[in-house]
Formats: sequence, C-alpha cells, structure tokens
Amino acid sequence: SFTVIVVTGISIDLFSDHFHRFFKKAKTARDSFRLEVIWTAVWISVGIGFAIPIYYALGETKTIEYVTAYALEKSLSVDNLIVFILIFTSLGISHVLQHRVLMWGIIGAIFMRIGFILAGVSLLESFHWMIYVLGAVLLFTSIRMIMKKEKEKLEIERSFSVRFLRKIIPLDISENHSSFIVKKQGKRYGTI
Repeated sequence: SFTVIVVTGISIDLFSDHFHRFFKKAKTARDSFRLEVIWTAVWISVGIGFAIPIYYALGETKTIEYVTAYALEKSLSVDNLIVFILIFTSLGISHVLQHRVLMWGIIGAIFMRIGFILAGVSLLESFHWMIYVLGAVLLFTSIRMIMKKEKEKLEIERSFSVRFLRKIIPLDISENHSSFIVKKQGKRYGTI
C-alpha cells in the first residue's frame, strides 16, 4: 500500500498543472504563484503528517529521524530549483514550456537513476576497486564545474547530449518549439 501512496503522490505532483486547471484556472502570475504556494503547503503538510503513523508504529526515535531527514531533504531541494532555473535559462526554455520539460525530465531521471543505481551496485559488488574509479570521475567532474567561467555560455550544438542525439534522430534547434517532435517538409525532427 505504501507503493500505491507514493505513486499516487508522484502522479498528482507531476501532473499538478492539470489539477490546477481543474480546480481553479490561474488568471494572472499572482494567482499562479498563489496556487504554487498552496500546493507546496499541501505537500509539506502531507510529508510532516506522515510522521504521525510513524510515531504510533515505530516510536519517538524513528519519528525524530524521519522529521530530521524530511527537513534536510526539503532544504537540499532548494539547490535543485537553482539548477532547474540555470538549465531553463541557458537553454532558453520559455516559461510556458518549463512545466512540461520538467515533468518529462523528472520521469526520465527516475528511470535513469534506477538504471544507474542497479548498474553501480552490480559493478561495485563485482569489482570493489571501481569505487575509486567512480570517486575519481565525480572529483574530476566537480573540479571541471568549478573551473568553468561563470559567464561561459552554453553552446547547445557542441554539447555531448546534442551530438549523441543527432546520431540517433535528426534535431531542429533553430527555434523554440512547443513540442518535442516537429514535422518539417514531411520529415520528423526532435527539438531542444
């Protein structure tokens, strides 16, 4: 039943834009902001409210551990928002399309994370020394990110992701599209 609750919660959260339209259509940016604050309050209440059954089932110590972990996770999620803003800004994704891009990005990230975790665990169980290789990769990536100039513009066409995708599907990066696939002159193109 826990899995059903989690899947339901994630579904509501991912498709919350449709729920907003169903319950009340935001007419202005202020209304939209107000709805986001309400949804944030709802999810924080659900998260904190989950401490009640933990308290009765597992006791005070586990409840304190849960609330501490929840507060830590909530505070760490702020840096995710900053990363999203940077990505949306650097790629020039319009405000109208950001929710859709974010939703599909989250769904993709969930599946990729599962794959990487399973592959990583299998790799580390078979070859313990790989922990040093993976650590070196993380360290190298971190240093590279720090050394990059802050004002360095992202050159979309030169990025690894775009070069890789171009080998699989034709891409149209000439303009900001409202869909992931466009049809031009009878041929389908992926968009960025």
